[in-house]
Amino acid sequence: MNKQEIEAFNKLRKELAKELKQRFINPTQKDWNGSDVNEAFKDNIFSGDNWNDGRLGLFRALFSDWSSDAFHNNWLRIADTEIIKVWHDDNNYVTLRDTNTNDLYYVEWYKSRGATSEFLKNGRPITLIEYEALITTLLLGDIAEDIY
Repeated sequence: MNKQEIEAFNKLRKELAKELKQRFINPTQKDWNGSDVNEAFKDNIFSGDNWNDGRLGLFRALFSDWSSDAFHNNWLRIADTEIIKVWHDDNNYVTLRDTNTNDLYYVEWYKSRGATSEFLKNGRPITLIEYEALITTLLLGDIAEDIY
């Protein structure tokens, strides 16, 4: 990523960070015609049976442009989190690793539709508390300077 791409990515992160609190307060807020929201966290644990959960929408929006030429099959480090995003055959795959704890996250979704099929931490469904900490780091953490 060059400096211009980093600046655009940081602008997006700032815009999404403004929505962070509200998305966690009201994850079922709907501003479209069509199917209603189906929350992604059942009993505070991720469920693949979800649709347009506002909290997961932040994560998906953060990586939506990574399927463009500028970000295609790229990596990035935010704070202590290394991120690799791969887009293949209309599927999005994101792997994240916390370099302090060595926790490994895996996220998968199809195109830009509203369902997220997998969101795992160390091989098990992520909890809501773990997800909130992760998305907060991704939106507010510093981008590593050695990626320019």
